[in-house]
Amino acid sequence: PEDLVDADLAGPVVFALVLGTLLLLKGKVSFGYIYGCGAVGCGGMYTVLNLMSTRGIDISRTVSVLGYCLLPIVLLAALSVVVDLRGTVGYVLIPVGVLWCTHAAALFFVV
Repeated sequence: PEDLVDADLAGPVVFALVLGTLLLLKGKVSFGYIYGCGAVGCGGMYTVLNLMSTRGIDISRTVSVLGYCLLPIVLLAALSVVVDLRGTVGYVLIPVGVLWCTHAAALFFVV
C-alpha cells in the first residue's frame, strides 16, 4: 500500500528505547531482550512474508511496521510504572494491547 512507501526506522528505534527505559524504571534491565526478540521477530516475519508473497517486502519496511505497531505495548509499559498490572486490570489491558498491536500490524501487511 501507499503507507509502506516510506520505511522510517527512527520511530521504531525510539519506541524500543522508550520501552527499555520504562522497563528500567520498574527495575528490569531488558534492553538486550527487547532488541534480541525484536530482531528475531522481524527476521521471522520478513521470511514468512517473503515466502508467502509474490512481490515480497524489504526488511526495512518490515521493521518499520512492526516497530510502529509496538506503541500499545509502550503505552502499557508506561501505565505499569504507576499502576500494578498483575491483577484484574492487567488481565484485561494486556490482551487488549497485544491484540491491538497484532491487528495494526496485520492491517499493514495484508494487501
